[in-house]
Amino acid sequence: MLLGQLPDLRDTQAGKDLIAIGVKEGVQEGIKEGTKEGIKEGIEKGTLLGTINTCRSVLGLDSLDENELLSRSVGQLKELAEDYRRQVRNRFGTN
Repeated sequence: MLLGQLPDLRDTQAGKDLIAIGVKEGVQEGIKEGTKEGIKEGIEKGTLLGTINTCRSVLGLDSLDENELLSRSVGQLKELAEDYRRQVRNRFGTN
């Protein structure tokens, strides 16, 4: 039979070791997930920038400042790309 109260797990060396392992694994998993999401967003932004610049070229417009475009969210770039697609369709009568 145990006498007295057991110490809080966080106050023991084993508890501290387990917490350190969990934190390390959590950080590594977070970095991996963040990298994957960053790559996905970068590809999506690159595709949208290509669409925007292609449409502007077809419409006879100068390219926009790439740094300014990159500062926009994916949602904003999608709206801009769709606007230019619409302009191209209207000008050339395509759907």
